[in-house]
Amino acid sequence: MKVLSISCLMTLFLVVFLQVSVFAQETNQYTDQYCNKAHSARNHFNPMLRTNPLTEGYDLKYYRFEWDIDPAINGIAGTVTPYFKVLGDNFAEINFDFSSAMTIDSIVYHGQKLAFSQPSTYLLKITLPAAISVGTLDSLSITYQGAPPSGGFGSFIQSEHNGVPILWTLSEPFGAQDWWPCKNGLDDKVG
Repeated sequence: MKVLSISCLMTLFLVVFLQVSVFAQETNQYTDQYCNKAHSARNHFNPMLRTNPLTEGYDLKYYRFEWDIDPAINGIAGTVTPYFKVLGDNFAEINFDFSSAMTIDSIVYHGQKLAFSQPSTYLLKITLPAAISVGTLDSLSITYQGAPPSGGFGSFIQSEHNGVPILWTLSEPFGAQDWWPCKNGLDDKVG
């Protein structure tokens, strides 16, 4: 049986230590790279994680969707009816996140057509005929059409699979506003 000398043991220890040290440095380099990407994504999406201040004042309860969709055509037509509960006083205007690339045919509230505007790319402002009282459960219907822009991660995609036309959507994280009037903030889920 051979006994390893102290210098041989030290050399072996040094080699193992250096390999572990190099591995740890490479791991830290990759960890830092992914952490930086995660922090960057968090900072980019953090403002979107909260509801747009212009869409506050109501709590969404549910939506009714009536859509006319043909997978061979990059487009959608239909009516979305959001049901909401009023949270604040002087509720005489309701706002939704919705692409101005889409065409709104009408907005109807209790049988009456309402005035609306789209002052920015993803804001739909609807003027109500009178203020609605706090706690009231109400709804309105937005009829629209168009070819949605693709602003989200697969928000509304028309393509083919094995020669068959398809439409698909992930709407993540905030792509729903590309193809239907909604409240995109993650702090007001339907229900």
